[in-house]
Amino acid sequence: MRLAVGGAANSNEHVIGCGPCTKEATRALRAREELHHLAIRGLVDRDHRNEQEVAALQESGIAVPDVAEVEGLYCLPEVLLAVARQSKSEDPVSRVEAAKRAVWDEFSKQIGQQSLERALAQVQFGLAGFGPRIAGADVAGLEAELVSHVERLNVSAVATECRTRLEGIVSERDYGEALKHFNCKGLITFVTRPFGLRPEAFITMVNGLIRDEPDGEVAQAMRNAIKRPDAA
Repeated sequence: MRLAVGGAANSNEHVIGCGPCTKEATRALRAREELHHLAIRGLVDRDHRNEQEVAALQESGIAVPDVAEVEGLYCLPEVLLAVARQSKSEDPVSRVEAAKRAVWDEFSKQIGQQSLERALAQVQFGLAGFGPRIAGADVAGLEAELVSHVERLNVSAVATECRTRLEGIVSERDYGEALKHFNCKGLITFVTRPFGLRPEAFITMVNGLIRDEPDGEVAQAMRNAIKRPDAA
């Protein structure tokens, strides 16, 4: 799935899966351009990353899609509509709307857990930013810096902000924002039910559309959802 998406986003480039080492591999290769003659870019899931972290990754040559998980690219409205037409649905638009409602229903059920996971990610990102200058400092000073850093994170405020943001997305029924914030690997399972397709068959159909029409609406929609770092 990830290689198919990578191919859709970069139809003229060679795509290699690096798994959890994508960030490190991309940065290492971009830092040693004298060893190769390639234009290196990476691609990672958005997950629960905030805009600050996304911007930092893009500056490092790593693209971050406008969906939380790669599965979300298969749930873009253009993709759903293409599948509805490919499967000869009598009313493709209604089928797409039914698939969207399935996402909304599940997102609403999981909003508590999703907001908590997002808050945790924000706190972890904040903790990773701890790096005071220690020249001339002692252990007590370092400890005081750490305590101050943790206090500034304000976990309660972060959690409240995350919950408020997700509730706002549900209230406004913003499907694009839902895909960006709903970090769920089972997303495809929900959207395939209105189509009467098994997830595996749905994925195969979408991959076929990407392969057969590299410049078609499905591949283009995925391409648009993946912000290339050199275009950020």
